[in-house]
Amino acid sequence: AWRRFLNSEARKNDKVRFVRLIGERLARYPDEQIATIIRPVSDWLCGISKKLNADCLLTFDSILQKLSGVLRESSYEGRSGIVRGSKEPDWTMEAINSPTGKIAESLFNDPRKNDLKRDQGFPREWLLHVEALLSLPDDLRRHALVILFHNLNWFYAIDSKWTEQHLLSVFHGGDPGDRDAAWSGFLWGARTPDRKLYMLLKPDML
Repeated sequence: AWRRFLNSEARKNDKVRFVRLIGERLARYPDEQIATIIRPVSDWLCGISKKLNADCLLTFDSILQKLSGVLRESSYEGRSGIVRGSKEPDWTMEAINSPTGKIAESLFNDPRKNDLKRDQGFPREWLLHVEALLSLPDDLRRHALVILFHNLNWFYAIDSKWTEQHLLSVFHGGDPGDRDAAWSGFLWGARTPDRKLYMLLKPDML
């Protein structure tokens, strides 16, 4: 019933008040039940995130916390809709077809991140959700890395220190899957970084 409801075309026309009601109901739903519908819930969240306003943010925070917790405990349910088989992973395609990728995309529709100035830093409430995705296990974290590195130039402009500590450090870690996912997201963006960021990336590029 939830799957049919959330996938309905009617959800595109819901008023903000009704969106809040749906979000509150989902945030109160048992984790083990949310795990069974994590894909339609994350698709719905990504779609409605464009309607967010200040009145919705408490509900948005609640459902994000719920989904991050569910993914951490039920990582199998968070697998991508792209079946890899014996092929090398296409991290970009896997990410944009995964619950974690959809959740990460929804964060970029959060009005709290709008109009940030260079070196201003990120709103703490927003950043907590980003860090929660980065703490997910294995491929779920890699799906988040693709979306985050797709926006690497912006991250570095707003808070270079946080970006170096939490994102660029991936290139010096011991996990080749994390590195490949990060490069996939960055190269998908197809944008030349500013000079300072470029010089940091250059040794790893080579």
